[in-house]
Amino acid sequence: MATNKLLLFLVLFFILITGFPQNYNYGFLVQFTDKSGSIYQANQPEAFLSERAIQRREKFQIVITEEDFPVNKKYCDSLLRFNAKLHNTSRWFNSAVFFTNDESFPSNMEKISFVKKVTKIYGTTVNKSGLVHSKWDDEAQSKVPVFMDYGASQNQITMCNAQFLHNQGYLGQGVQIAVIDGGFYKVNQLKCFDSLFQNNQILGTWDFVTDDSMVYEDHTHGMNVLSIIGGNLPQQFMGSAPGASFWLLRSENTNSEFPIEEENWIAAAEFADSAGVDIITSSLGYSEFDDMSMNYTYQDMDGKTTRVTQGAEIAFTKGLFVLNSAGNSRNNPWFFLTAPSDGEHVLGIGAVDSLKKLAYFSSSGPSSDGRVKPDVTAQGFETSLVYADGSVGKGSGTSFSCPLVAGMVACLWQSLPELSNQELLNLIRQTASNTSTPDDDIGYGIPDFAKAYSTGSNSNISDYSTDQILTLFPNPFFDYLKINAYVVEKQSVAISISDISGSILYNETLSVENTTLNYFRIEGLSKLQAGVYLLTLTTIDKQSTQLILKNK
Repeated sequence: MATNKLLLFLVLFFILITGFPQNYNYGFLVQFTDKSGSIYQANQPEAFLSERAIQRREKFQIVITEEDFPVNKKYCDSLLRFNAKLHNTSRWFNSAVFFTNDESFPSNMEKISFVKKVTKIYGTTVNKSGLVHSKWDDEAQSKVPVFMDYGASQNQITMCNAQFLHNQGYLGQGVQIAVIDGGFYKVNQLKCFDSLFQNNQILGTWDFVTDDSMVYEDHTHGMNVLSIIGGNLPQQFMGSAPGASFWLLRSENTNSEFPIEEENWIAAAEFADSAGVDIITSSLGYSEFDDMSMNYTYQDMDGKTTRVTQGAEIAFTKGLFVLNSAGNSRNNPWFFLTAPSDGEHVLGIGAVDSLKKLAYFSSSGPSSDGRVKPDVTAQGFETSLVYADGSVGKGSGTSFSCPLVAGMVACLWQSLPELSNQELLNLIRQTASNTSTPDDDIGYGIPDFAKAYSTGSNSNISDYSTDQILTLFPNPFFDYLKINAYVVEKQSVAISISDISGSILYNETLSVENTTLNYFRIEGLSKLQAGVYLLTLTTIDKQSTQLILKNK
């Protein structure tokens, strides 16, 4: 892990230059004409990509090209003489962002031969409302703790049949997710994330706004998002992929809204690509800005116009799977989805309530060029999540349905690792609840991850709820477990308990005399640490696994 981090920072030493412009009035995007004189070569990708990123390209036969090379450092250095400071660069777009107090900076670029175009993307314009406004202010949180059998997340997970994957032992192990957001307040302190740190599932952090690794003192939004995927509070709450590993990347300045944040998003996506990440989940969206002259129109939501959508689409060509919230604009004048959820290969996520009814705020499709959007919907109204004080409650917004689905995608990809991101995208769309009549409200519908697994694995599972293990009690447990199960004939059966990394911690073989309903009791479990485990029952013709929680 340390070696991988060192490589990434060596690769990105030139990309992550400076922080948010505390003393600068303007930000400009400079696009270069070429990468002439590059020191990098396609046949030596280890100089600018991690080993995991190279392996992803090899697995899916993705060609490494000049597009993957970092920008020409000499070009950027030569522009510093114009009283400017470099913020970040994009290898995919061959561009750089500079901060300056000189409004004439673009005119100074006109005679520079290697400068293709200069665009203003940041300016100290007063917010349109006259007040500091977060893009998530409209997303509601109701602080009502809830406690259910599967934890507070039972309804939102079972609505998409993701419990089927969990019961097969697929919790996202081995899958890397980059969460791109506006801050991850107190993630390093809250109990619900303890297991992520104990199991080294937090791979690293970076703040693309301020150019440092400190993301735990910023906005709570990314923390809420992460809890929906990777949170774990035994007996209270379970994320949709508690076994996945995470990069926590901050791209959003929550105090303002300018196109510079699209460039931060692109830088974060390029970082994720270099690190070898599998999935990007982003609960961000771009349409209107503090400077109205920079606003997009609905016609720009065509999957190819905005810079951030172009970046998301390039990420997909590198083998990553990209999810983005569709937006919360249905009940305001904008109404439609926002970028980058308009991308053709971006799984745009809308929202429904606990009864599968469309959430009143969930942004409408289609994309402006007529494609089905959102792609799918999941519970985004009163979604269970974890608050900054560590309690479990509910929040509403497509910001929360998006990570919910992202975790499930991680579990599905773990179960079907041979699929490409395109095959995975098609599979999720084709097995959702509304795939025969997709519309502008819920798209292809609510995803069915049991059906997706059945279809993708050709296993012809007809009843996803049927399981060899009928009941487990108590769950959560302390020192014993009672198991009721069907066994088809007289035989010996094996019962094992493993942690989410696959290490077997308990194993016992028992004789079966009855050929239908059987009762088992296993004891001596008090020595196991509190946390998430998998119980597996193996017979001569079937193996059945269920998620279990251990109390202190």
